[in-house]
Amino acid sequence: MRTRTIRPTFWEIDASAPAKLLLLGLSCMADRAGRLLDRPKIIAARVFPLREEITPADVDRLLDELRDAGAVRRYQVEGVAVVEVVGFDRQPIHHREPASELPAFA
Repeated sequence: MRTRTIRPTFWEIDASAPAKLLLLGLSCMADRAGRLLDRPKIIAARVFPLREEITPADVDRLLDELRDAGAVRRYQVEGVAVVEVVGFDRQPIHHREPASELPAFA
């Protein structure tokens, strides 16, 4: 997990509280381009580690909610499923953080 900044526009996202909490976690998991593997089981374990009531299926549904709200993109490139946080390019990034290895949205 990485340290990230919350923008004031975060509060304007039309999504449920659990979806917004997930978005915060996604931002911390994402690489410097705002991308991470679209693996709900791994995301659930990292963002909600002690919350057994939040299942990978719940995370999948919340990712769809965030997609529908325009907060994330979910896409596949050559069989690699990716989640990309929209507007992530405004994040301050540590200079030592490596470049993204995940494919960009086309």
